Amino acid sequence: GLSAKADQSNIKLDRILDGKIVRLPISNIRQFDNIEAYDGDRIFIRAYSFRSVDISGAVINPGLYLMNEGDSLLDVIEKSGGFLKSAYPFGLVYENIETKRINMEAANKLYDESVKNISKLLQDNGSTTDFTPIFKLLNDTKEAGISGRVIVDIKNASLQLIRDGDTIVVPESPIHIYLYGAISSNGAASFVEGESIDYYIQKQGGYSENADLKSMYILHANGETSKININKSIFTSQSKAPEIYPGSVIFIPEKLNSGYSSMLRAQSYATILANLGVSLASISVLKD
Repeated sequence: GLSAKADQSNIKLDRILDGKIVRLPISNIRQFDNIEAYDGDRIFIRAYSFRSVDISGAVINPGLYLMNEGDSLLDVIEKSGGFLKSAYPFGLVYENIETKRINMEAANKLYDESVKNISKLLQDNGSTTDFTPIFKLLNDTKEAGISGRVIVDIKNASLQLIRDGDTIVVPESPIHIYLYGAISSNGAASFVEGESIDYYIQKQGGYSENADLKSMYILHANGETSKININKSIFTSQSKAPEIYPGSVIFIPEKLNSGYSSMLRAQSYATILANLGVSLASISVLKD
């Protein structure tokens, strides 16, 4: 039945008076005890809007929770019992359907426009440039999968309102960082507090000959991606080195010649890295 606490925002009564539809204010459900029904009356009752949210990983009670409209990410975490001691809140992966849809549209647009631009370059200039690496990069981007990840500051979790169908993955505290691309050995390296990017590169056998040191990318566990311009000073001045956190992903691209290639590479690698980060977080949760 209807609650006596229902207020004017939840119940509306439309009635025909003097040839016009008039909306009568209903502030309390008990008002209907004293209102005589007229032919043509329409009563509108606002349905409660719930949010179904799945939280998994390093929380006390992972599972699917039914939340109220207006609840926040913090409310979901608290309802799940809170973080385990092994949790890594900085690496929390929060995804929603709307963000995934937008990212999918953007990725498809990037792919379509890139193919058109390459075709135009070939037709207009009779270019002899080998675009094979670019097409490979485009395919890698398309096959990377589409993430609906929303970058959140866990300190402001109470400000992030949840939506129906959202998923939250809380990874355990990692002890590695990950390196991929133009280096001798791809994979994980043990995290050492305060060490520079070069330290981890050397641990993995150093750069390949075709490594592009001016276009390295790093993905932090919270989902933020940034470009790193490597030069010799970065290895001699620790203050200039970008901060590395447990779970960070370092990507070293191969050299590409044209300016258009560089622009496309930046967009594509950011997409690939973002999805790689989501995958790593999921693996860290499921590994046991």
